[in-house]
Amino acid sequence: MTLHPGTYDSGVPMSEPESTTTKTLDEMLAELTEEAVRNLSRGADDETSARVKADLPKIAAILALEWITGERRSETISQQTQSWLTFLYERLYTDEEPSAADIFARFDLPLSRAQYLARMLPAQFSQERAEQGEELDRQRAQSARDESRTELRRAFEPHVHDITDANARQKPFDIAVSRAAYDELLALIDLQETGAGAELLRPPQRTASTPARVYFTIRGYTLLRVLDALNGDSR
Repeated sequence: MTLHPGTYDSGVPMSEPESTTTKTLDEMLAELTEEAVRNLSRGADDETSARVKADLPKIAAILALEWITGERRSETISQQTQSWLTFLYERLYTDEEPSAADIFARFDLPLSRAQYLARMLPAQFSQERAEQGEELDRQRAQSARDESRTELRRAFEPHVHDITDANARQKPFDIAVSRAAYDELLALIDLQETGAGAELLRPPQRTASTPARVYFTIRGYTLLRVLDALNGDSR
């Protein structure tokens, strides 16, 4: 690493710069990128290593340009290091918690400094990660509900043309869906029965089940009400 003369805010003297006048900018960039990718991939899994290789050049350019333009420039090198490491962990090491060993190995920092940063970094974005995790859980739950509702529609719609009169509305229909879709069916029926003036619906009657699917009968009227709720996306 080439450093300009001076001292870090910690008081450690910086080394004299090496001459680079014989190298082109492309050569310098290629050498530094190769070294940085190798260092930042230490201890990382294959997915993270691939992300480092793909995204590091763009991240390095952004961090340098933020400093050059003054858009994000800390008062001390300690603050700058902490800011840059936070950005790198948020962008590259998305599934990791900062550790002193990894920071020491990847960024060639003194062990005591790596230990300090490992304690400080989680405080900066642990709350953000927790919020992101909660949002991801909500998205996954909504995705599962959407899949269950789609399955229920596909199971119910072929029977609609058979429910033509009052008698048919009491007729039981045999249905089979996944366990997740069956749970969603019960939740939809409960939802239809809430509120003032809500009408009680006859629940489905389970007839058999396997580890993956539930077989049941459901009255035509209940089937229509659930299908209306599905198509109206009432939940």
